[in-house]
Amino acid sequence: CIRDRAGAGETVLRFDGVESCARVWLNGRELGTFQGSRLPHEFAVGRLLRPTGNVLAVRVHQWSAGSYLEDQDMWWLPGIFRDVTLLHRPPGSVADFTVHASYNPNTGTGTLRVDSEPGGRVTVPELGIDIAAGAPGNSVTTAVEPWSAERPRLYDGELACAGERIPLRIGFRTVAVEDGVLKVNGKRILFRGVNRHEFHPETGRTLDADTMRRDVELMKQHNINAVRTSHCPPHPAFLDLCDELGLWVIDEGDLETHGFCEVGWRGNPVDDDRWTPALLDRARRMVERDKNHPSVVIWSLGNECGSGRGLSAMAAWIRERDPSRPVHYENDPGYPDSDLHSRMYAPHAEVAEIGRAEGPAKPFILCEYAHAMGNGPGGLTEYQRLFETYERCQGGFVWEWIDHGLARRTADGAG
Repeated sequence: CIRDRAGAGETVLRFDGVESCARVWLNGRELGTFQGSRLPHEFAVGRLLRPTGNVLAVRVHQWSAGSYLEDQDMWWLPGIFRDVTLLHRPPGSVADFTVHASYNPNTGTGTLRVDSEPGGRVTVPELGIDIAAGAPGNSVTTAVEPWSAERPRLYDGELACAGERIPLRIGFRTVAVEDGVLKVNGKRILFRGVNRHEFHPETGRTLDADTMRRDVELMKQHNINAVRTSHCPPHPAFLDLCDELGLWVIDEGDLETHGFCEVGWRGNPVDDDRWTPALLDRARRMVERDKNHPSVVIWSLGNECGSGRGLSAMAAWIRERDPSRPVHYENDPGYPDSDLHSRMYAPHAEVAEIGRAEGPAKPFILCEYAHAMGNGPGGLTEYQRLFETYERCQGGFVWEWIDHGLARRTADGAG
């Protein structure tokens, strides 16, 4: 390990997933405590490192205040379930960068701008692009092939600054809501989607790269074109695969408080100002981690949280930080914190009524439908016919991708 010296850069200890709360020590020095199970957290640790014999200690708490925000209806499997990484950043490394890569279907051109701190240069050799990064308004427009779930065209680029070079995979696409219809690159899209919990019968919440790739390949083979990351941001490598192989993604916040419905939503954290900083923290960490993925076309605030001021604060922050993507939350059509009208398990007659409605309206999706466990699903042909008949009814996400069985051995160990 490299012990950081003055002017030698910085070494960062990164946790990508710990449920539900972690208290961390390095070489006997407490670094801190963090929550937000499916979101990254980093500590600057360079000055605490030794040449050899470093000891990292992590105490994982099964329950914490954050548990009230993580009432997702699934197996609760506390522990360290995603990567833990020690990363050295040389002097002059990039603290943050944002890729803006839009597409104009009328001209067949893409516009690229990269904001970075500190500044540097962005090159995309295939397109002959070489521009400064970090300079406000510094962009370039050129003929490109757009990115879509059907044709996931990516261009390899590089962001270079004084301290490092970062490879980029750039997809040019534009997401917009026009006249009540969700469009990408000027065309209406129709979601043939699934909800996906990250789960494996033997490893629980921990998935390796081969399992994630197999998930995406199976989806593509079965005509699935979209995934809702129910109900939390996925492993970042999964989004890399969605960029590469082509899936529309609703990236969902690590937030669910549906247990409060049992008491009439009394004390619901999303309508309690004391919880708003924690809610905003979750929104920020999701958006800042995943903002450069072309596959992510919608941000979702969370799942089954009722409504309240905290959700409004999250939606406002996301819209200001990233106006290029709509915000989703399942609720009634007049709900101001969602740019889509999203429902769960609406029957055929209700979907038809929504499709026939006249006047200003939002795009409509079924964020959950056709419950596929047990004897389900049914009526899929009828749903698909409705999606193809009514322009603003733009598909849905089957519940769900896989079952959640836990592998058990028989008493004799035979199976």
